[in-house]
Amino acid sequence: MTRSELLRRITARADVFGGKPIIRNMRLSVESVLNLLSQGVTPEAILDDHPELEPEDIRACVAYAHAVIANDTLSDVSIMNHEISGGQVRWTSTGGVAARKRTCVLDARSLGADPGDRALLEQARSDDRILITIDMDFGKLVHLEQVDHAGLVRLPDVAVAERIAAMDEVIRQHRRALESRAIVTIRDGRIRISRASVS
Repeated sequence: MTRSELLRRITARADVFGGKPIIRNMRLSVESVLNLLSQGVTPEAILDDHPELEPEDIRACVAYAHAVIANDTLSDVSIMNHEISGGQVRWTSTGGVAARKRTCVLDARSLGADPGDRALLEQARSDDRILITIDMDFGKLVHLEQVDHAGLVRLPDVAVAERIAAMDEVIRQHRRALESRAIVTIRDGRIRISRASVS
């Protein structure tokens, strides 16, 4: 099983543990499994106590921890999330992208009532944050109306369970593009990078 396949086993739901990373949408957190492993509990013992788990789930927890730590050098990329879906945003802002970058990740929902796409894009620019969204309307603002931005990642058809791995890949393989305020679109399994005029 590839690293990407392992990471797809790690999910998050706003209604389970406040959006902390969990295993395959079950009420078992990655944190709990990692804590057990750190106490010397063997993977076999964990599997015995949790028959709903598979050996790959334990490996997925370790792969998740590695992914958080291994990308710790990307300290110059800030993120604003918009409509990535409840738990996914929480995962990113508590354990994923924020930990990897040692910077603030802002969930757009924390700004209160939705101020509209233009205001979100302008706020992200003002804060020098890359905006991550599933909403394709931001492309119109950037390309046609030439609204200034600090970078944009669009995930219009990426399944919720695959967004973490997709963002991991974008950050790992296209760091320079993100730093140069590119527009990254992931659609039909392909990553497309484009540029738009920015001030």
